[in-house]
Amino acid sequence: MRKYVKCSENDLTFEQIESVLDDLGVGYEIEGDYGLVEFWTDTAGQDIPTEFDFDGTPEGFIREFIRSAEAYDVDEEFELYASMLGENGIPSSARTLLEDLEEAKGTLMEIANALESLL
Repeated sequence: MRKYVKCSENDLTFEQIESVLDDLGVGYEIEGDYGLVEFWTDTAGQDIPTEFDFDGTPEGFIREFIRSAEAYDVDEEFELYASMLGENGIPSSARTLLEDLEEAKGTLMEIANALESLL
């Protein structure tokens, strides 16, 4: 169940955000001041969840998602998972892992750009 606490400063609505996310085929949860956007990569089938807190407004949701997307660092993520190649769903190939993480960054930025167009 969604609970929208604060009203938008302009005409932007959470329904518009949900429509964009639905069109992109990503999962999401928006409740109060908590947001989650989640998708699967095609390269290695990794689940990429992006969780964040925001101020409860549609603009705040978009701003925080964009901030999270821009902060996603492929090199840091690679270093985090490189020692676990072939384990716990991590690809066994370093190249595949890197390509998958690059795909994740690209998808995050695609979502961020689509949301930013609502502002």
